[in-house]
Amino acid sequence: MIIENIGNPILESYIFFAILVIGVLITTRLKRTESGGISLDLTNELKGWATILVVTSHIGYFLFANHRFLYPLSNIAGVGVDLFLFLSGFGLAVTSYKKLLSTWEFYKKRLIKIFIPLWISLIIFLVVDKLLLGQTYEFWKVVKAFLGIFQTADIYKDINSPLWYLTLILFYYLTFPFVFSRERPGLSAALWFFIGFCLTNVGFGFYSGVNHLYTWHIAAFPLGIYVAGLFNNTPRWLSYLVDKINFMRRVVKPFGQWFLRVLTLLVLLYLIGYWMINPGVGGSSWLVQAISVGAVVVTILFAWEKPVRFGLLELLGKYSYEIYLLHWPLLYRYDFILRYLPAGVAVALGFVWIVAVSFAVHYLSEKINQISLIKVK
Repeated sequence: MIIENIGNPILESYIFFAILVIGVLITTRLKRTESGGISLDLTNELKGWATILVVTSHIGYFLFANHRFLYPLSNIAGVGVDLFLFLSGFGLAVTSYKKLLSTWEFYKKRLIKIFIPLWISLIIFLVVDKLLLGQTYEFWKVVKAFLGIFQTADIYKDINSPLWYLTLILFYYLTFPFVFSRERPGLSAALWFFIGFCLTNVGFGFYSGVNHLYTWHIAAFPLGIYVAGLFNNTPRWLSYLVDKINFMRRVVKPFGQWFLRVLTLLVLLYLIGYWMINPGVGGSSWLVQAISVGAVVVTILFAWEKPVRFGLLELLGKYSYEIYLLHWPLLYRYDFILRYLPAGVAVALGFVWIVAVSFAVHYLSEKINQISLIKVK
């Protein structure tokens, strides 16, 4: 389903943006404490923002013929993907510093959280596709999907095309116990980047259908690993820099502190907006990736430095994995909202619908985890 006509794409975009901003503002509250790292709340907030970027990109570029709709928010899906990858690398490394798990314990804990929601979503889509649409898929493609192997990313024909990302993240999860070093996280990050560079340049036929997507995202996960290492094995140059910044903050009067903070946030916000309009798409994969990683770093710094929390983004982030699994089939194959309502309002209601189903899948997954013979600690 592609919606050919949209009355005024700019106006409809502004309507959605206004609804989004209002939702963010009414759920805004002061941070409880100044975090010394990337807290769970901040992680969920960043995942929520990444979710918005990915979903609006799929809507703006693949569900509506007029690509001005949702621009420029729909222009940086790659930044959303890199945010997910960065946070995955960072989270895995930080958890490893807190508690060292055996390879089996690591797989048991991590993979079950990936596969149970995946299996639930696939069963739902396969059954509903057959009953409502008369749509079936090749047997081996279905088997591979249940194993998390997605070799193509046809947005209109695959079971769930955005899940090419899942195969990439599974690669990182499967290799993590063997590549990550608590003592040398920088070396681990460099090794993952080197492996990614080699694999994407060799271009094996096995994943040739999605290799062009992998090429744009080989730096974000290693960067997350490296940053986590900086928090846990802080080098002298970084300690020196942090001490100087803290000293300047102490000597500057309160008004000056707020002025510098506001100025910093405005500069970071400008860079985010600039890269939304100029993401480098059409240039080399290195340029696109450099801009995307730069936008990820700036976005994290902005989220970290601001004095407030955005509850709506935290909510989206909490269910971001389920939203990622569910959003495209719900919007493309089973839509009952977008084609009947003004586009701006319809997208906002579409998010509500997706989050509601995601909550149900998340709840069911948690219940299955609790009754499973495999205990996740």
